[in-house]
Amino acid sequence: ESHKDEIEYKTASLNELNQRYEQLQKRLDRLYDDKLDERIDGNFYNKKFKQYSGDKSAPWENYRYCD
Repeated sequence: ESHKDEIEYKTASLNELNQRYEQLQKRLDRLYDDKLDERIDGNFYNKKFKQYSGDKSAPWENYRYCD
């Protein structure tokens, strides 16, 4: 029973990470489109790109250490 619970927990955690990753990737895609369409300037783009890119990798680093 506890092994089953552990598998379910890890599966749920991985699903949450995947959803977060996809959400951040969509933000990066929209951000890039906004830059190309000149809706935002380069400074704002760079700031948000750095933020979203860091947010995108951080949860995966934590997941590796939980295994």
